[in-house]
Formats: sequence, structure tokens, C-alpha cells
Amino acid sequence: MIFVDSNWQEQSSYARLGGFAECTIPNSRKAFNAKIYLTQLGDRLPQASIHGVWMGFLKVSPSAATLITGIITEMLANPANRKAAIPQLLQELLKRDHPIRVLYTAGHWLDINSLDDVVQAGNF
Repeated sequence: MIFVDSNWQEQSSYARLGGFAECTIPNSRKAFNAKIYLTQLGDRLPQASIHGVWMGFLKVSPSAATLITGIITEMLANPANRKAAIPQLLQELLKRDHPIRVLYTAGHWLDINSLDDVVQAGNF
């Protein structure tokens, strides 16, 4: 399960995350209590396909942790994947037809990765 902020357009710092998400349905009243799944994740999605931005949170079950550990081991065997990040892992799970559930939020959080982010947090 990942968490996606559907209010990404109002936040300039989200663009640098590179985790734009396309899901089975966008966040709306219809999405309330619906099971929503990730269909794509990355920084090259067409803007019309973006339903939000991945917030960097990932929750996995014990059985999924075992599966993910195996996939990471396979990925790291290829030197080209040595600098891969979690978005690449999530894309690999999608390629292998493993569903990734999405929970939406709409803003009200901060991405703090730099001193500038801390300064901006004072205005939150």
C-alpha cells in the first residue's frame, strides 16, 4: 500500500519527488471507501494522467516483504539497478502483476528534505 497526495498541483516541492501516480480512479467522492490501485508511477507521466504524487510512504505485509526482498535481490544482481529507488521497485511490482493499493490524501503534509523546506515549513 502506498499513500498518494491528490493535491499535488498546489505544492511546488512535489515536482522534484518524481513519483507521480496514475491510479485506477482519481480522488473524488466516488473514491471514498473504494479499493484504488496504482497503474503507473514515475516522473514522465502525461499531466492529464497524474492523479497525485507518491508521498514516500509504503506499507507492506510480512508476505509482501518476503516477495519484495526477493525482487530487490534480483534487481541488484543487475549493475544498472544499483542506483534504483523505490519508484523503480514499485514499477517492477506492477510489471509482475502485483497490485499496489493506494490511499489518497489531499494536502496537509510537508516534504522536508532540505534547509529551504524547513524554512518553508514555518509558513505551513
